[in-house]
Amino acid sequence: MPKRPLRALFILTFALIAVASPSSAAVLEVPTLSYPTIQSAIDAASPGDTITVSPGTYFETLTIQGMTDLSLVAAKIPSLVGAYSAGSFVTVPTGHPKINGSFNSGSCVTIIDSFFISIVGFEIEICDDAGIDVIGTGNPLSQDIEIHGNYIHNVGTAGVRLDQVYRIRVTSNWIENADNGITALAKGSLFADNHLNTATNYGIHTLDKSGINRVIGNSIGTSGIAGILDDGQGNRFERNTVSANFTTNIEIGLTASGSNVIGNAIFSVPVVNNGSGSDIAENQ
Repeated sequence: MPKRPLRALFILTFALIAVASPSSAAVLEVPTLSYPTIQSAIDAASPGDTITVSPGTYFETLTIQGMTDLSLVAAKIPSLVGAYSAGSFVTVPTGHPKINGSFNSGSCVTIIDSFFISIVGFEIEICDDAGIDVIGTGNPLSQDIEIHGNYIHNVGTAGVRLDQVYRIRVTSNWIENADNGITALAKGSLFADNHLNTATNYGIHTLDKSGINRVIGNSIGTSGIAGILDDGQGNRFERNTVSANFTTNIEIGLTASGSNVIGNAIFSVPVVNNGSGSDIAENQ
């Protein structure tokens, strides 16, 4: 008799482990009868799932809220192959599934209070707000988000906007024709190998109270005010190429402190340092 409760407990424990196992993760394909839109797949997704999106134009805006461990990827991820010359891009990336926000207001993709989310391989266009908007409103806030290999253009406030978030990776994206390329109120994040061009204001702007971010290896073309503006604390800017028709190429703002600006290629206008405790060295 005493063995039966133990056996039942073992069976229950095994069942719970099986339910929680990563092997239960699903791949949701768009478009299909089950998931005709990307948002319908997001709404049906569970932690660990991957949503694959076939080439085509999707006239919708997306919201990912309160979700964990979700990958949203192009079914066939195109490479961002192009040429950068004289402050502009001369080859436009093609082949991405396209998220078009022209029939909706707001940002094209909004991520709120979510964790371990990936957005990979999309073309994102025609939004009156940000192309991709990552927001933290609760406790804990949004963190561990990957934004990689997207072509974002003809959007409003920013190609990528981060607001009170942690450990975000924005890498190898192509962003042009926005008010700002990337704006970041973020900590512990990486912005690397992005191509940014034709921003009305800033290519990359790290805001006050953002800190310990790394901005590395980005190519920044024409912007109306500055290629890079740092208003944060302890941010590092390294091996970026900044050129073409700025008021300033790299500016350390009045609220900035402890910035590291090292080994950047800067054309025509030198670094402007209005901050405190900054290390500015070996920029050309």
